[in-house]
Amino acid sequence: MALAACLAWQPAFGQEQQPADPEDEQSDENVIIVEGFRGAIESALDQEREADGLVSIVTADDIGQFGDPTVAESLQRISGVSINRENGEGQQVSIRGLPTEFATVTIDGTRLGTSDSNINSTNLDFFSADNLSQIEVNKTLTPEQDADAIAGSVNLQSTTAFRRGRDAISLRAEMGYQDRNEAFNPAISGDITRIFDVGSDSRIGIAAGFAWSDRDTFTDQTEVGDGLFFLVNEGSLEDPEYDDADDCTDEDTVECFLRPREFDLRVDERSRERLSLNGALEFETGRTLLRLIGNYSTVDTLRINDRQTFALDRSNRDREIDDLGTFSGNITDARSERRIRPQNIDDEVFTIAFEGETGFGTDWTLFYGGDYSSNSRVSDQTEGRFRADDIRLIYENLSAEGVDVVLEQEDDDEADPNDPFDWELNNDQINQRFEDSQDEFVTLYADLQRDFALFGRDADIKVGVQNRSRERDFDFDRFEYLVDDAPSLGDFVISDSPDFTRLDISYGVDRDRLFTALDQLVAGGTLLGPEDLGNGVILNSIASDYTAEEDTLAGYLQLTFEPFDNVQVIGGFRVERSEFSSTGSRVRDVEFSAEATDVLEDALDDGGVAQATIDAFVAGRSAFVSVDPFSGENSYTEFFPSLNIRWEPTDTLVVRASYTEGLKRPEFREAAAILQFRAREQGLDEDTLQDIIDDDFGGSLASIAEAEAAIAAAVAEDGDPRFENDAPEVRDPTLDPLTSRNYDASISWYPSRNTALSVAFFYKEISNFIFPVGISGDDVIDFGFEPDSGTLEGGGVSRFTTFINGDDASIYGVELNYYQAFTFLPGPLSGLFMQANATIAESEASAPFVDRTFAFPDQSDLIGNLSVGWENDVFSFRAAGVYQGDRLRGLNQAQLDDSNDPAGDILEEERFQLDFSARYEVLEDVQIYFDAINVLEAEDNRFFRGDPSLNGPIFQALEDYGATYQIGVRARF
Repeated sequence: MALAACLAWQPAFGQEQQPADPEDEQSDENVIIVEGFRGAIESALDQEREADGLVSIVTADDIGQFGDPTVAESLQRISGVSINRENGEGQQVSIRGLPTEFATVTIDGTRLGTSDSNINSTNLDFFSADNLSQIEVNKTLTPEQDADAIAGSVNLQSTTAFRRGRDAISLRAEMGYQDRNEAFNPAISGDITRIFDVGSDSRIGIAAGFAWSDRDTFTDQTEVGDGLFFLVNEGSLEDPEYDDADDCTDEDTVECFLRPREFDLRVDERSRERLSLNGALEFETGRTLLRLIGNYSTVDTLRINDRQTFALDRSNRDREIDDLGTFSGNITDARSERRIRPQNIDDEVFTIAFEGETGFGTDWTLFYGGDYSSNSRVSDQTEGRFRADDIRLIYENLSAEGVDVVLEQEDDDEADPNDPFDWELNNDQINQRFEDSQDEFVTLYADLQRDFALFGRDADIKVGVQNRSRERDFDFDRFEYLVDDAPSLGDFVISDSPDFTRLDISYGVDRDRLFTALDQLVAGGTLLGPEDLGNGVILNSIASDYTAEEDTLAGYLQLTFEPFDNVQVIGGFRVERSEFSSTGSRVRDVEFSAEATDVLEDALDDGGVAQATIDAFVAGRSAFVSVDPFSGENSYTEFFPSLNIRWEPTDTLVVRASYTEGLKRPEFREAAAILQFRAREQGLDEDTLQDIIDDDFGGSLASIAEAEAAIAAAVAEDGDPRFENDAPEVRDPTLDPLTSRNYDASISWYPSRNTALSVAFFYKEISNFIFPVGISGDDVIDFGFEPDSGTLEGGGVSRFTTFINGDDASIYGVELNYYQAFTFLPGPLSGLFMQANATIAESEASAPFVDRTFAFPDQSDLIGNLSVGWENDVFSFRAAGVYQGDRLRGLNQAQLDDSNDPAGDILEEERFQLDFSARYEVLEDVQIYFDAINVLEAEDNRFFRGDPSLNGPIFQALEDYGATYQIGVRARF
């Protein structure tokens, strides 16, 4: 669906929610029904010519012209808009290269929450585009709009009777085909609008709509999820000695390589059943317009994640590297796991909004209303992990495009990865995970407008107040079950690899039989508690749980006037007071070496130490978790001036300029009250410990004191710290919001109805921007931590990933738009048309702990769209290409010791998608259509920047999901 994009502005409902003037609502007599690709584009361009500010609008007539499965993918065809995907489906939008979180999403002016525990922003796959009358993308701010939309705001307008302006019924039926998994995906939708006259100056409007779809997706994924590490050769090229290192700078280093700790090959299959319902009741009498709008959407997902992990790090801590090349390796004592996870996910979104507008006196209008939205997710997942341990792992062609891997048996008495019966259920355990996420908004507002004359021309002044409250809750639980007669992977294997995948995953399994077996094993298994798993049970239950509250009180003043002919000025200011608080936990997870514990227990027993003493010593080496309450809060008041100017020097030229200010509040992944620390006894090698006991203590230990002495000697022998203390999650509730100063200017030219050109310039100065960064070494001191002492008692930390307020950033660029209908060409060529847009942007940012400048995360230097089509009265065809340039996704996400090392940055490579669409009018009101989406099978690929002097870039996440085809029929009456 190639979308019409135009630069326009329309006032949204009071602080993004006021109803439109009743006189502006369409009536049956003046409704113009737009048909065809060109008609939809030109209808949007007509709105641009009369607009006040900078907005891109997608009209109802253009929504659906391409078969985009989500609203986000519809929006990617607008100038300056790109999207983030998951499993091939568009989820969130990025405007002008800023992160997706910088854009707010509303439906009918109602702020939408999120089901994701990490972010504030909403996925745009909940609501069907079939039941929308219009989509607005605001790229500038006015005082009446919420200030937390630095990149812009997306407002979805559902269909109402007054907006449509006539009695109508629309129906659609579709069958799609997913190429990768050979799946057929049905969809149906419909809506109805009716307007009733109930008096000489009163009317009632009723609208109702539904959309249903059942869509199966299939995605091949290759991913590095645990960062990178350095491997160095401190021997010689002829007799190498490989070991881990913090970097490549040691003088004894002969060779140095950057490697993933582990990587995964994943098949992710999802079956999503979507149902959307919407309804609207409107009443207009005299100078009063009342509107009640409700939306409900549910997405029921069955997700099957079939994942094989390959650990290049140690298995039983005896890793040996037989060979290591620039892009390859041959490792013994490796580990591979097959993790098969069926998961049920239930998402629900509900919104209801009341909007009112009443005129009184001769010059006064009161806007008032309120809305409520809730976003919830409930999921349950069962996982079976089948492990092949102590195996040989051979990998080649390690690069940004992926890796080739082969597994072999290490010794005859070890597991054979080529025998599925040697893949055993890990620890005879099965785990279940449960997630419950709730997000609610409540908003009340009132606005008062007075119309008057200024400079002899029409003007108005508007003041308003808004109160918005948000409550966020997230709860996660994990349970482990010990099972009897645990199966092996071989009990379920039916083929050499899973169906449809292009990845080298070992074995395809009978999933129905496996899932039934997992349920039966859970039902008959023993739930493990703290006495079995230590306090890890507590860690699994509360470590990621949090609650958060955010209250915002806002007020504004806005003046609209015309100081000269054909010049309009909208100016004013907005003030917002924000209060944020979050409650969670500070968790420390401590784990000792189980292998070393076994060595010590045997030596104490051989030394004749009393069993009770041994038991107490072993218990003291059991894993434990300490949990303390943790909370934080922040409050701030910000002032936002705004000025928007529109000038129409000729009938065909429109010039706009604006200066605005805004803010971006921290995301939950950044500011929720969660601190997780862990300590691992990695510096105590069981073989070294056994040698010390044999050589220095005669093969046995006569006391606990001797055991402690043996531990100290073994640690000293190897020379590594006994414990490594790090932090998987460090979030900061006291983060400040980032602020932005925004400059925009545009020129639009309309020489005829069939031609339009525009150019828009933008510049943003951003302060206190928030970004993820890996912190290590002495830099941890700046966050209130001590450097890692290598002990449990020191309380230090070696490294962690967190979010910080950066220094300053700037982003600037230009948007270009061109539309041409070639009606001046002779004969059939007069049906040709073309639409193109491009956004070219640059950015530069700096931040503490990063001694370099870098591009703003998620900003692409080039985003472009080109569509070419042909149509006549009954047939139309259009081809559309969407290009998104490469972009930085995060700094040092590899968690390298040197936070300034660019090798750990994650980049996303450029992407080009090509779609085709054809329409044929079989009857006056009935149309059949065919869509081909992503016919070139574009992928979504991210990679670590790597070091060109070592082995170059290394893949981080690769997604391959193929093409989609769909055919359908659409009727409008």
